[in-house]
Amino acid sequence: MAYSKESSALVKSWMEEALKLGPGEEWFIPGDTKSQQISLKTRLYGARKQYSVVDPIEAESVTFSPVYRDGDPFIRIYKSKFKANLGFKKMPDGTVQQIEVHADKNRTMKILKMVKDGDNEEKIEKSMGKLSKDEQKLLKLEAKK
Repeated sequence: MAYSKESSALVKSWMEEALKLGPGEEWFIPGDTKSQQISLKTRLYGARKQYSVVDPIEAESVTFSPVYRDGDPFIRIYKSKFKANLGFKKMPDGTVQQIEVHADKNRTMKILKMVKDGDNEEKIEKSMGKLSKDEQKLLKLEAKK
């Protein structure tokens, strides 16, 4: 199976299915050759990067890795048991505290709404402040629609 640019809809569909996995679940996509395996992994990470603009925490919970099963190449898609924004801090007394960081999902949603309302980058930056590189990429992606 060749993974051409035309298969991007298929890769996006695989990414959507990967996001539906439960914590600790995994599934495998076969490839005919090692180069197809690597190409697919790269394209899946690209789809994850696009989705991370919408929900970075959920996107980061999915990983892709090349594996072999019975000698055949596969891409292993795995959903982490832990959210990407969860961490643990060891205190000097030896106790451990759970910590969470939060991505500003509301900011992204506001920017998307402004784009849909027809606002340009200058107007958005005037309202929201300097845009990150990911937010600038989001503007470009939305402008192409």
